[in-house]
Amino acid sequence: MLRIDLKPTRELSKFEKARRDCVIQSSFYIYWNDFVYAEPDWTILVWEGEEAVSAIEIFERTIQVGGKPLRVGGVGNHATKTEWRKRGYATHALLAAQDFLRDTLRVEFGLGFCKDNLVPFYEKFGWQVVAERVLVEQPGRSRYLEDKIIAFSTRGLPWPPGEIDLRGLPW
Repeated sequence: MLRIDLKPTRELSKFEKARRDCVIQSSFYIYWNDFVYAEPDWTILVWEGEEAVSAIEIFERTIQVGGKPLRVGGVGNHATKTEWRKRGYATHALLAAQDFLRDTLRVEFGLGFCKDNLVPFYEKFGWQVVAERVLVEQPGRSRYLEDKIIAFSTRGLPWPPGEIDLRGLPW
C-alpha cells in the first residue's frame, strides 16, 4: 500500500533516517564528489508497505538571482531504489514536493540540480533548465557547481535573469 510521509527532517526517527539514507545512497553513489552539502529542512518518503522506496528532500533558502534576493524551495536527493523504479514512485514524491512548495512554503520557485539524462523527466512536470552552473559556498571558499539548474514556477512566473548564487551550501 502506497504511503507518502512529509516531515521536518529533524523529526525523522532513526529508522526513517536510515530508510531515507538507504534510498538516497543506493541511487547516488555514482555521483558523489568532493562537495559539502546542506542538511535538508524537510524529507518526503514514499513507502510501499513497510519499504521506503523513494525519497526527496526540500531545503528552504533565500538565494540571489541577478544580485536580487529570491526565496526558493530547493529540491534535492530525489531518488528511487533501483528495484522499485518505473512504477511511479519518483512521480509521487515530486508531485508531493511541488504541492508542498506551492501550498505550504508558498515560494515562487522550486530549484534543483539535474544530470542531462534526467531533464526530460522533470520537464514533464513543468520544470525547466534555467542555468548551466550555480555559485555555491564550500568550506573556506565559493565554487561553481556545474550541473543543469532546473526550476519549477509555483505561480506560472518566468524565472528571473542573472547569475544564481545559492548563498550557502548546495543541496
